Formats: sequence, C-alpha cells, structure tokens
Amino acid sequence: MLDPTFARDEVRRAREEQVAGIVAGLEDASALAEKCYGGFLYGSHPYGRPVEGRRATVSDLGHSDVTAYYDRWYRPNNTILVLVGDVSATDAVARLREAFGRWRARPDAIPLRPMPPEPVVARRLLLVDKPDATQAQIRFGNVAIKRSDPDYLPAQVANTILGGGFTSKLIEELRVKRSLTYAAWSMFAARFAGGDFRLGTFSKNPTTSETLELALAVEGDFRDRPPDPKALEKAKAYLRGQFPLRLETPDALAARLAEIEFYGLPVDELATFRRRVAAVTPADVERVARAHMPPPDRVAIVVVGQASQIRAPLEAKYGAIETIAPEACEKLSAAHR
Repeated sequence: MLDPTFARDEVRRAREEQVAGIVAGLEDASALAEKCYGGFLYGSHPYGRPVEGRRATVSDLGHSDVTAYYDRWYRPNNTILVLVGDVSATDAVARLREAFGRWRARPDAIPLRPMPPEPVVARRLLLVDKPDATQAQIRFGNVAIKRSDPDYLPAQVANTILGGGFTSKLIEELRVKRSLTYAAWSMFAARFAGGDFRLGTFSKNPTTSETLELALAVEGDFRDRPPDPKALEKAKAYLRGQFPLRLETPDALAARLAEIEFYGLPVDELATFRRRVAAVTPADVERVARAHMPPPDRVAIVVVGQASQIRAPLEAKYGAIETIAPEACEKLSAAHR
C-alpha cells in the first residue's frame, strides 16, 4: 500500500486487460445498455463516465500516469479505513499506527465533489443498433435522490414493491401476465451528489415497443397510485429479513461501515434499519414515488437491439429516434442532453 512498485510490465498487462474488458463490454447487450444509459442521462456530468474508463483514454495510459495518480490520491486524508474483527480498539490503533504511521497527507488529495446532476425535462429515446442482438435491452429513468437523502429508505421500500424482487409489480405485469420478458427490475442508484432511478428489462426484438410501452405504464401507474397494503407489508418484511444477511461476514460489515462514513450517514444507520423500515407508511411510499420516480413523459430511454426490427415500431409510437453504433456510446456527452 505504501510502497507499490508499479512494474512497467504489470502496468502494461493491466492496461491491456482493462481495454479488453471495455471492448468485450461492447459485445454484451446488457452491459452496453447500462453504459449508454449512463452517458445519455448524465451527459458530461462525472456520473455519466463509465467506471472502467473509455477505450481511447485507457489505451493511452502510461506508467507515469499511474504513478502520478497514486502519488496524489492514495493519501490518508483521502482514505476511509475500516477494521472489523476480533481485536480491541487499543490493539487495533497500535497496529494501524505501526503499519501506516509514516503515511503522509497531501493537501490536494481531497477531490472536488461534483454538483448535483440535472434531470432530463422531456422524454428522449436513444437506439443503439446491435445487428446481432437476438433480444433488445431496455433502460429508462431520470435523475433522483442522493444516498444521504432522508427519503432514501422509504424510496427503497417503494422500489422493492415496483421492481426490487421476483414478486414485484414489474415481474407480475411484464412476465407473469404478458410473457414479454424473463426479468424486469428497477432501482435507485444513489450516490454522493445525486443519483438516478432506473428501470431495466429485455424482450425479443419484435416485442420491444410493446414491452417498453408497458414498462412505462406500470412505472407511471405505480407512482400515481397509493401502494397496495399487502404488497407494502411484503416488501417491508423482505427488506427486514434480508438485512442480517447483508452483515454476515466481516467484509460485508466493513463495507456497510465505510458506506456510512463516506456518505455522512447517521452512526446508528445499521442499528435502526429494521425499525425504520417497519415504520414506513403507505403515505410515505406514495409521496416518495411521486417525488423521486419520474413520470413516463420525463425519462431518458436507451434501447439496444436490432434497429432493422425495432426502429419503425418505436418511431411510430415515440417519434424520430437517434440511432448510434455501440462504439458511439463512449462519446455520449452534454450534446445529447
């Protein structure tokens, strides 16, 4: 950690593996949909940049880039250290000081936090043409809450009802009743300065337009109606039951504690979780759904599939659609907002 060698051949190998992974991601329709959705929704905002990087920039990274990045950012004043295990606080502090005592802070190691992202204000659709795709991947959503928002927990309860499990409303409508897909889900991707609500599913190319239309309708209907009481209780029971499983290992507990520190959450976040979930009311769910789930006419939509089969039905329903090749997803920017 304090004295990495960054051997040149290892840097080269890691760079080549990273580029290979990026290229492979362009062949996977689901991964491609996620990448394109992020760029299409967030534009030039940092949250629109793929975590794995872009092929052109990663390919140009050299040994000096890696060492300079490490030297600036891998500093104690830009680090959260969490220790979980059978060790006393006194012993832990002594060991940490011995291991990291010579680690020095750097004033410019504190990153600038991004401004909150701007939501899209009208429905927009991007079609990514993948001629070899046997199914079309669908993603849509809009900017939503940040992780530290007080509405985060009731929003998670609401999302569990809509698309957070195998008994969700999306699964019931799209899979069980219509057999349009095998899977459909929704989630709040909440981050430090903001995040987004997104919905995802897939369908055969010929039924893409029908699947998208129904998914939009299900999401819109959910945000505009009070939740079903039985569905609410089932969602709350599910979240409370799953919670202990998320803390079973020291690694999992350490991750949760780091999350609390990073996002500035209350110190009793874990201790009060089950109680706070139980206290979520139908009114809470209805309120957060309307506040943080976008109406169907204000979403960014990305569809990855065979344009020759799906473009005409989509344009008949939604008007002119921009169509791009998979490689162009890496270049999505503010020009697409």
